[in-house]
Amino acid sequence: MAALLAGDSSPLLTAPRFAPAPAADLARLHDELARLFEEFERQTERDPYGNPVQLLAFELLRRFDRDLPPALIEQLLQRLTLHAFTERARRLARYVGEDDPARNRAAIEAAIRRLGFDGTGKPVSFERFRATVEREVYGIVITAHPTFGLAFRIERALAALALDADATGETLSAAERQRLARRVIEAEHRPEPSLDLKAEHNLSLEVLENIRSALAQLYEAAFAVAGELYPERWMELRPRLLTVASWVGFDLDGRADIGWNDSFYKRLKLAAMQVRYYRDRLTEIAPLTDPATKSAFAMLARRLAQAADEMDREIEIFEAAAGDARRWREQLAALAQAMYEGRQARLVSGGDIVAVLEQALTEAPAAARPAIAVLLAEVLNHGLGLAHIHVRLNSTQLHNAIRREIGMEGAPDDPSRRRSFHAAINALLSEVKPASINFGSLMAERASAKRLFMLVAQFLKYVDTATPVRFLIAECETSFTLLTALYYARMFGIEDRLDISPLFETIKAFERAPRILDDALANPHYAAYLRRRGRLCIQTGFSDAGRNLGQTVTAATVELVRSRLADLLADRGFTDIELVIFDTHGESVGRGCHYDGFAERFAYVASPESRRRFAARGIKVKQETSYQGGDGWLYFMTPAASLAAVARMIEFALETPAPASADPFYADYDYVTEFFIAVRQFNERVMGDRNYAALLDSFGPSLLYPAGSRAMRRETEGSAQRADLIHPTQIRAIPHNSILQQLGLMANTLGGVGQAIRKDPERFQRLYRESPRFRTLMAMVRWALAFSSPDLLKGYIDLLDPGLWLMQAAHHSSAGHSDELRQVSDHLERLGNHEKLTRIFRVLQADYLDLVAGLGAAEAETGIGLPPALRRDLHLLHAIRIALIQRIFLLSTHIPAFTDRHGITPEQLMAKILHLEIDAAVAILGRIFPVVEERVDQAAFGEPASYRSEEAQSYEAEHRRIFEPMAHLYELVRRTGSAITHIIGAVG
Repeated sequence: MAALLAGDSSPLLTAPRFAPAPAADLARLHDELARLFEEFERQTERDPYGNPVQLLAFELLRRFDRDLPPALIEQLLQRLTLHAFTERARRLARYVGEDDPARNRAAIEAAIRRLGFDGTGKPVSFERFRATVEREVYGIVITAHPTFGLAFRIERALAALALDADATGETLSAAERQRLARRVIEAEHRPEPSLDLKAEHNLSLEVLENIRSALAQLYEAAFAVAGELYPERWMELRPRLLTVASWVGFDLDGRADIGWNDSFYKRLKLAAMQVRYYRDRLTEIAPLTDPATKSAFAMLARRLAQAADEMDREIEIFEAAAGDARRWREQLAALAQAMYEGRQARLVSGGDIVAVLEQALTEAPAAARPAIAVLLAEVLNHGLGLAHIHVRLNSTQLHNAIRREIGMEGAPDDPSRRRSFHAAINALLSEVKPASINFGSLMAERASAKRLFMLVAQFLKYVDTATPVRFLIAECETSFTLLTALYYARMFGIEDRLDISPLFETIKAFERAPRILDDALANPHYAAYLRRRGRLCIQTGFSDAGRNLGQTVTAATVELVRSRLADLLADRGFTDIELVIFDTHGESVGRGCHYDGFAERFAYVASPESRRRFAARGIKVKQETSYQGGDGWLYFMTPAASLAAVARMIEFALETPAPASADPFYADYDYVTEFFIAVRQFNERVMGDRNYAALLDSFGPSLLYPAGSRAMRRETEGSAQRADLIHPTQIRAIPHNSILQQLGLMANTLGGVGQAIRKDPERFQRLYRESPRFRTLMAMVRWALAFSSPDLLKGYIDLLDPGLWLMQAAHHSSAGHSDELRQVSDHLERLGNHEKLTRIFRVLQADYLDLVAGLGAAEAETGIGLPPALRRDLHLLHAIRIALIQRIFLLSTHIPAFTDRHGITPEQLMAKILHLEIDAAVAILGRIFPVVEERVDQAAFGEPASYRSEEAQSYEAEHRRIFEPMAHLYELVRRTGSAITHIIGAVG
């Protein structure tokens, strides 16, 4: 793979739009710049005021007009991108581990076979074996977080090349490997041009199909092992083990762009695909069966086909809501009536399929039974859907819905009213009677929380009556929120099939989590609900928590919540119910996912000690983790990758926790607590510092392409005038993390650790040496250091230093170029941001220095975990981008003067450019300075006319000389961001 993608002799190492430079010339340029960077690094060892990244950027800028035109820079960027892509593929392969499908199937069988023996190697009873195999022990949750940094075809190629397997799981042929490599080499590494929720959902369906294929092989392995160990009883087994769920199209937290009809047709699509899959499997198995079974399968297959076709017709109507509103309402009314009248004959449960398969399993020939057993397991586990469903909203939406009913003013956790609010919601729970609804009710309802409960009710009524739905509540900080959710679940008749799950992620929620759950368990209504459901579901977040508290603090806090929850369930007498813990970490250091492989990923969020504590209390735990967007879905982008991932999940979930060890992390409670409090306090101060907001706003998300359908900022967008960022929470968590990655200092992971170490360095070093758990947490910090350097961040901050531009002007021999530099300096002076950025830089740099000193030279070396050449490439990419941004700023000084009548002043336009909002700026410039064609043929009117009206004036030259080059340079800026993302391994 490396030779295919990054070999210097490859004629394909060229950018797609330009005459290719010879690969040898690109290699020489690459080596030359790498040597130059190393020379600048040596220089700055003697000059504390020097910055090797900045010096290289200045050198590149000088050469732009000589021997480094944009075409050559683009080709160099493509070369660097491919080198980074190659390393990312290697890292993905290492992360997944064993990639051979046969060996992964064997690993799954081995993990299941171990369940058939006790600790002494003696066989266990079928009942004991069955008790574990028929449990759900791990859950995959597919989430559409905005991490779609690559076009989907390139994501598929990345997964295939990393695991060296095609769509069928077979080893790639030389020709297929070359074809995929050519696709990667010739592509622009960027997201899909039109990345919307529909595109994300369609890709999720592809991913879910691959997971379904892997789960089918899991069930095959379970039956194979059961047949070996319990030959007389294997057909009694109904394996579960792993589940798969999706919230793509159902997560409404912070989104107003997903209509209820969008969610409904997406749920129908999941059902239609799964029903067709069942039909196809019945058709494949039928020839192996006896005549009676074959006939029963044929009848069932016809019914499934009809049901899928019916759902397709319904999907068309629900999806058509964006068209003529009146016509759609009429169509929906007619459809709803038909659905209601035909509900008795409608396929809304897998029960009929299960009945046919149960009978066939005992009556069909022996050769057909394994396949029938696997299909039966799939129907029991998946129900009528390609995945289980997670819906999500915010606690505020629930509070707004209930406010009028109980006369609630202010917050529900107001100490002066808390008891009365709880009394009111308890009274409602005691008196509530189920309300009937229809699709018209959904259309009429304005309260988003109630509408979501209604939507779930319609899912359960018209799509799948048996498969429960998870109801996630973001920012849950009081038990009142859970009782409100239970009230609406009762109101709409879905309490028995809805799992209410609070998300603990905010500082307040983490602190209150044990109290919130204790209150809920003590409430008779909620306690009875949990008993009926047989499970307590919670969600822990690493998103906003990771940036507000710091990633290491979040991981440690989640572990503390788990520990207290084990004690709470035991003390309250709830050890007989299942605990489901859904951790929404992501795929990178900025998202709380361990970088070093699946085993470390699972141990990071569900530590061995945490699992031991639950086991000691007799509490059964199902662990779920999220796989977020394009980055998280890479593990499931091919069937071979999916099988490898499932094998690692099964190895983790069925592993017996090791005996307790004397890890001082759990014994030295005072120091560990104080350490993480110090980290948290630092991050809270930084988050509250307006200078930090200014740093994030300096270039903001503009350094990257939009990586998802969800808006990056929480404020209203689209104004011609830009709105400054006032607080970091105005930017969503993943773009926030992405900005830090692209600025070259991952403060959300590193921040505060240096300060915490400095309080007691010797104690830190001792704990670091002696505690495996502490080293696991600190490994994330070490990994973030690999991609971070104050030199990188300083290079971007200095772009906005008017003094530095003025100094360049003073030392430049060309009067024209000196004037450009002075104009940029003047604009930056008026912008007035640099002083804010240098203040926050000093805060981050001081903490960084403490961190490096505290970890020690061997542990804190900046390049740890990265090959030296890749580390040089990372710095080279930053230098190239800094030079490109400088070039954009210089070009902007040639924009012609214009008046304020276009809704924006020249100063406001320049502010957009200095914040790299180039797409918006160029669009505005296109309106102010249009390229127009002459509408009137002046020669047709006889006498000569030299005058041309202002409306007829065309600005072709300005577009050619200024606007188009700015747009192209900005495209290269973002392409650089994609290459940096490859090196880091994930977006955000």
